[in-house]
Amino acid sequence: MVGITSAAVSAAGVASTLITAGLPIAVMREFAAKGIEALKPAALVTLALGAASAAVATLMVAALPSNFSVPLWVPPTLSLMSVVSTVGLQALVGLGRFKEYFTSTLTASLAKVIVGVGLALLGWGTLAPLLGYVSYPITALLTATYFLATTYLTRPRGNPGSGDSLVDGASSILKLTYSNYPFVFSTQILNMLSVYFFAILTGEAVDTGTLYLSLMIVLVLNAVVSSALNASLSVSLRRGTDPFAETLRLALAVAAPIATAVSAAPTLPLHLINPALIKGASTLATLTLTIPPTAIATAALMKANKEGRHSTIAALGIVRLTTLLALLPPLARVAGTDGVAIAYLAANITPLPIAVREIPRTLKTLTVTWATQTTLSLATLTLTPNPTLTQAAALALTAAATTLAIIHATRTANLKEIAGIITTTAKKTLGKQSTQNNTH
Repeated sequence: MVGITSAAVSAAGVASTLITAGLPIAVMREFAAKGIEALKPAALVTLALGAASAAVATLMVAALPSNFSVPLWVPPTLSLMSVVSTVGLQALVGLGRFKEYFTSTLTASLAKVIVGVGLALLGWGTLAPLLGYVSYPITALLTATYFLATTYLTRPRGNPGSGDSLVDGASSILKLTYSNYPFVFSTQILNMLSVYFFAILTGEAVDTGTLYLSLMIVLVLNAVVSSALNASLSVSLRRGTDPFAETLRLALAVAAPIATAVSAAPTLPLHLINPALIKGASTLATLTLTIPPTAIATAALMKANKEGRHSTIAALGIVRLTTLLALLPPLARVAGTDGVAIAYLAANITPLPIAVREIPRTLKTLTVTWATQTTLSLATLTLTPNPTLTQAAALALTAAATTLAIIHATRTANLKEIAGIITTTAKKTLGKQSTQNNTH
C-alpha cells in the first residue's frame, strides 16, 4: 500500500512541478497587483497547465511496473486539482487574506486525514490514502473559493481592474510563471528530486533516508523566512511599499538562532528522530548553512516579481539551477550526502551577487547572520566533534543564545523586535488581533 501510494503521489507531484513550477508566485503577484480582476486569466492558465500536468502524470503512471497497480485516474486527478487549487490559495495570499489562507490549508489537511483514515477503517484498502491525498486540493479549492466569493465577489476590495483583456492577463501570468520557473524548479530539485537522484546514483537506502530527513528539517527552517517574504510581495503591491529588506532583516533575526542551533549541534535533531541517522550530522550542518543565502535570493526574487522584471527573475533561477545541475551528480558520487549538501550550498551562494545588487540593504543582515552561524558551527563541530545528547543540547542552546546576542549587539535587530514578531505571528495564526504595534 505504501509503495502504491508513494508512486501515485510522486507521479502527480513530479508532473505538476515539471509543468507549473513558478505558477504560485505568478498567480499571487497578479492578484496582489490587479485584485479580483486577475481571477479569470488565472483560472484559464491554471486549467490549461493543470490539464497538461494531468497528461504528463498519466504517462508517468502508465510507465510504472505492473506490480504497482496504481489506479490510472489518481495521479492525473491529483495533479490537475493540485494545479487548479493554486488559483484559490494564491489569490488569498495575493489579496492579503492570510488568515483565510491558513484556514483553507488547515481545512484541507484535516480533510486529507479524515478521508484517508476514515476510508481505511471502512476497508477501502489502497484507495483510502489515495483518496485522502486527492481530497486535499479539492477541499483547499472549495474553501478558498468560498472565502473569495463571500469576501470579494460580493464586496470587491483592493485595486480596481487593470483593463487587461483575458488574453493579456493570461499572457502576463505565463510570462511570470516561466520567468520564475528556474528558481522554483531548482528548489524542487533541492528539496525533493535530489533525494530521488541520490538514490539512483548511490543505491544507498539509509543514506537516502538521512538526506531526505535533513532536507525536510532545512525546508521547515527556510519556511520561516520564505513565508514572510511571500506575504511581503502581496503587501508591497497592494500598498505601494518596498518592505523586502526590512522583512528579511526581521525574519532572519527569528530564523538565524534556530538555524545556528541546528548547524552547531546537528546530532541533536537527528538523534531525536532516529539515533541511526547521526552519521549524517555533517550533511545537516552544511545544509543548514544555506538558510541565510537562500533568504537573500528569495527576497531579491520577490522584489523582481513586484516590479515585473522577468530578466532578473530568470537570471536568479538560471544561475542557481545551472550550478546545482553541474555539481549535484559528481559530488553525490564522490562524497555521498555531504556532496549533495555542498552542491546545495554552492547553488544558493551563486545567485548572491545578483541578489545583493538588487537589495543592497540586505548585505549587513546576510553578513551578521551567516558569519555568526558559520563561525559558531565550525567552532562547536571542531571542539566537540562527537557530543553526547546532553552536550549537543547544551551546544544548541548556547549557539542560539549567542546568535541572538550578536544580532542584538550589532543592531541587526533588537530583542524586543524579535519577541514582538513571534508574539504577533502567534496571535495572527490563532486568528486574534494584535494589541501591539507591528514592528515594520
